[in-house]
Amino acid sequence: MRIYRYLYTWWLKTKESTWVFANEIKRIFTDPGVTVIFIVATIAYPILYNCIYWKDNVENIPVAVVDLSCSSESRDFLHRWNACPEVRLDYTCASMAEAERLLRDQKVHGIIYFPTDFAKALNSGMETAHISLYCDMSSFLYMKGIYLSCNKVMLESMSSIQIDRYEAMGMDEEFAWSLVQASPYTETALFCPTGGMLLF
Repeated sequence: MRIYRYLYTWWLKTKESTWVFANEIKRIFTDPGVTVIFIVATIAYPILYNCIYWKDNVENIPVAVVDLSCSSESRDFLHRWNACPEVRLDYTCASMAEAERLLRDQKVHGIIYFPTDFAKALNSGMETAHISLYCDMSSFLYMKGIYLSCNKVMLESMSSIQIDRYEAMGMDEEFAWSLVQASPYTETALFCPTGGMLLF
């Protein structure tokens, strides 16, 4: 008799739970906000994200230069940076105000600024040379292209400066390279050779 009472109670609870579950599902599909979040957004977001970043990488991003240093070091840096496929140095400005105006008018998507003491700090060997990079955040791809290309050129420039300093101290080039790059490495972008961020 006790087992029958237990089975009857279980049946009532299951029936009640099934009714509650069915009622909640019905409420989910009748509420447009919940339907959009649970179903439409789940399907639409991955498709939309891949469509937005379909190009994966942006090339020839227009950039403005404010070079108050006017030195061979800054010109060498700009020459290397302009060789990167991501950026194109379109404007040379006399002041930051002029460059900011170009950025505000969307004629450029980034600004690189060399202070007056850039070459002096670089050649002293005791001070840190600074450059400033400003990026337009209207698109993440602009910021990524400008920032990563500038970072690559900066690392390459630092290596060549270190090698020049070691050679000036009387070391041969091969030994200088071994000091600069103690652990040789190669950069390999797995699954996305362009270095982009497209999802599959």
